[in-house]
Amino acid sequence: LSEKNKKRSEIISLLFQEIRLASKSPIEARSTAGHRLRIATDAYKGLQNENMNDATGHISGLLIDLEKTDAAADLATIGMAPLVQMLRTINTEFITLRDERLKSEASVGVTKGSVLRTRNDETANEVFRHIEAAYLSTTSDDDRKAIGELIDRINKALQYTKTSYRRS
Repeated sequence: LSEKNKKRSEIISLLFQEIRLASKSPIEARSTAGHRLRIATDAYKGLQNENMNDATGHISGLLIDLEKTDAAADLATIGMAPLVQMLRTINTEFITLRDERLKSEASVGVTKGSVLRTRNDETANEVFRHIEAAYLSTTSDDDRKAIGELIDRINKALQYTKTSYRRS
């Protein structure tokens, strides 16, 4: 993944450099095309230095901008269409590899919902027992009142959760 990202950054740097050079060319057609492309690509300045995730989205945006008819013609004029195709290919490979890794990492060690529910129920019962023990062992009416209010709030939260679950 890092290698693909490095390759993308190299291609982007080269592409931006070539567009800047073309915009300064003494050849009128090349200069005009380079100038128009520079206007389109200046919004992506620093793209090659962004983190992988941000760069991926911005590269996709750059590629969309460069696919437009005028930009595609200008790229052909300065001879950079193959470089854009290389960027498109390496970006697609990067996205595919990243997605495969995310899927494989997500599927490893995922606990089943039924197991989570059991653990959650056990933890909730443990908390309820502690609250009950605190209520029974206290000698202060103020403490009993506070614990009673806590129990009421917990019951309301549970009621809301059950109602929401049934509606979905």
